[in-house]
Amino acid sequence: METNKKLTTATGTPIPDNQNIQTAGPRGHVLLQDLHNPD
Repeated sequence: METNKKLTTATGTPIPDNQNIQTAGPRGHVLLQDLHNPD
């Protein structure tokens, strides 16, 4: 039996994807809107 574990923030908001990030340009910094802190 498999369980479907989902990433969530500290407040319980689901995190749909933790493998892709948005940057400011091709070699730019990671945008803060894309950072999540899963528990």
